Amino acid sequence: MAYGRFWNSKTKGKIMNESKNPETPKKRGWSSWSIIRKIQVTTILVGALLTIGIISFCAFIQTELTAGLAMLVQLPTVGFLKMIYPKLINELWGQPSHTWFLFVVWLCAVTFINSFLLFVVATIGGWFIKRTKNKTMNL
Repeated sequence: MAYGRFWNSKTKGKIMNESKNPETPKKRGWSSWSIIRKIQVTTILVGALLTIGIISFCAFIQTELTAGLAMLVQLPTVGFLKMIYPKLINELWGQPSHTWFLFVVWLCAVTFINSFLLFVVATIGGWFIKRTKNKTMNL
């Protein structure tokens, strides 16, 4: 008799239904993520929200302090774009551009590049945390 594939020791001799999976499903949530993934997601979200918030705040309240803060937030994007295409920054920087479309495009570029740079920093930081955590557990 070929009852081998239907036999389960947990059911104590009863024939199992083939459509049901006898294993418990794995949890797929925040708690099952590795520490590196948690740090990456958190820093991307926080970085994007801070970038959007600071640049939007600086666009509506224009003082010397907010201009310096906005420049500090935009500095990684300017440096990155100067490495890729140096003429673009010189062309855009000299033009008086007060259109909302250009502001939104620039805000998206700054947010994306800042989030990406924070993702890289978070990956390296999470790797170091995981590595030190594993070393302390092995001691």
